[in-house]
Amino acid sequence: MRRFVTVIALSLSALATPVAAEDLSRTIPINQTDLSDPAAAAALYERITVTAKRLCAMAHTSTYGFPSSAMRDRRACVRESVSRAVGSAASPQLAARHAQVMAGNTPPAPATTLAAR
Repeated sequence: MRRFVTVIALSLSALATPVAAEDLSRTIPINQTDLSDPAAAAALYERITVTAKRLCAMAHTSTYGFPSSAMRDRRACVRESVSRAVGSAASPQLAARHAQVMAGNTPPAPATTLAAR
């Protein structure tokens, strides 16, 4: 069974730089990832977050001279994109990691990283 998480950057501003729709989503394969393992879930969460930050940076680059608005939109885009990707994975460990991060109670990053599969 193929499993994956798709991260989609959401354009939250009318001033967002126009980017082709296919450039605003990435699929992260999680085929052999044991999401019941907290370290694996934390590593996947990190990959989702990094991917969302990259996509949202493309979607919310200020070209109109409003950098604070673009930054605010970018942060909101990352939060929403990560939340949607975590929800689509249907993993209690991944959801728990997301709740910790959102609450500001982020434990140290895992020693191992999730290899691309």
